Amino acid sequence: MFSIIWLLLVLGACSFFIWFLTDRVLYLTSHPKAVDVEVIYTDSVVFPAVTICNQNLFRFVMAAQ
Repeated sequence: MFSIIWLLLVLGACSFFIWFLTDRVLYLTSHPKAVDVEVIYTDSVVFPAVTICNQNLFRFVMAAQ
């Protein structure tokens, strides 16, 4: 009786795996589109201001001593 339950569980898991694998292969071969790309050309680009803040405790003056 115990081996029949294991056989049913294994057959159920194998059938689920085959169903899931078939579903994913069919989905992949349908070439789904996940991203739309739109290219916009502009004449001028505004760059943001960049500030570099050195919060490192190591100072060049202390290293030269």
